[in-house]
Amino acid sequence: MPIEAVQGLDIVVSSVPHGAPENPILDAAWVSPGTFVSMVELGYAWKRDTLAAFDRVVTDDVEQSAPRRHPSSSTIAAPMPARSPIS
Repeated sequence: MPIEAVQGLDIVVSSVPHGAPENPILDAAWVSPGTFVSMVELGYAWKRDTLAAFDRVVTDDVEQSAPRRHPSSSTIAAPMPARSPIS
């Protein structure tokens, strides 16, 4: 069951192959408070209408993420500034 894949965990990483048919099966409401979620597949595995259950959405590409985020998400972070090379 999909709920067992995300419920009660400290860290959840979701990933589906590029080009796979869009079939969201994960519900953000199943995730426990304080859980770190990494959507490697840009959120394709998640039901879009449930994403507002997350406290924060952080991205390095606002433009890429904006169409996928739920309008009531509480936080969208700006892109991270480029780092200086380490010498």
